[in-house]
Amino acid sequence: MNNFTEAEKQIITVLSWFRTRYALFLNLDINRRADRKNLEDFGNIWIGNFKCNWQSAFSALVKKEILVCAQGEYQFTAEGERIKQQIEAKTPFFKYEYDHFFDSEKKSHAHSLFCKQVYGKDLAQHGLIDMKELSILIDKLNTQQPKTIADVGCGNGKITEYLSQQIQAHITGIDISHQGIKLANERTEGNNALLFKEGNLNNIDFVNAYDAILFLDTLYYADDLQDTIEKAMNGLTKNGHLYVYFSQWIMDTAFTDTLKPNNTHLAKVLANLGLNYAFTDLSISGINHWKKKLKTLVAMKTDFANEDNIDLWDYRYREAYRYANWGDHKYTRYLYDVKN
Repeated sequence: MNNFTEAEKQIITVLSWFRTRYALFLNLDINRRADRKNLEDFGNIWIGNFKCNWQSAFSALVKKEILVCAQGEYQFTAEGERIKQQIEAKTPFFKYEYDHFFDSEKKSHAHSLFCKQVYGKDLAQHGLIDMKELSILIDKLNTQQPKTIADVGCGNGKITEYLSQQIQAHITGIDISHQGIKLANERTEGNNALLFKEGNLNNIDFVNAYDAILFLDTLYYADDLQDTIEKAMNGLTKNGHLYVYFSQWIMDTAFTDTLKPNNTHLAKVLANLGLNYAFTDLSISGINHWKKKLKTLVAMKTDFANEDNIDLWDYRYREAYRYANWGDHKYTRYLYDVKN
């Protein structure tokens, strides 16, 4: 991938995700024109301050025969489709998303207050795990008493750092976000109980064995869930535990059966691998979380606007509105505890 500049990689990734759920999050027409303006606008929203200057990158990609431009619209060539997959495997779209998020939230007092109101404490949370849910995991870890833990998808490491304060263990935080890991290392410099490093859960190899591996609402980004789980299990010590917070959504009530704890996408993978697991039902917690998040954001819109952070508010609001209105009967949530 050394033949491509960062700007070119960004365009390739943005075009790859231009007509996906990330467009739906913005209420954009999936079939809108993939012209330069729309691609730039899409990149500005999701990549933010980390977006490079694309001025010459479009023509460079056409010259390299990665893209073709017909009547002002860009699309991949056959070679472009191949290169796209290689770039996505190393630097997926959500890497840019989270770089932008962690850079934005660190500057926002309103977001800190939002986290305190919704989650009970400001740990720069992005997912669903509030302090009550987190206490369930802490109880399990204190019972298990692991000496080494890996937190896969740790973000900027604030939850990881909090866990290290509650549990006598060394924790390694791993995340694809360069900005998240940078902030985590800056904040915890000199703390020998913590180690933060960049890594992608889709091609992760655990060099060391851990007594516990955590996936705190991160497995939704696994390209091959079974492969990721297999690698994680291989990365556990004997009698080690895998702890996974996992939400299951359905589009139609015809699939209601898949909401059951033993029928979720994750549970079926665990069964295919012959793994034994226990679970804690957090469905009510998850349902209430989305509604509380939406209500809090509506009340705090002015707070975000007054500090010139309305883009961050929009980002959190779009997700909260979508899932708060998904349908309580089309959603379940569990904490899975898988023993090696």
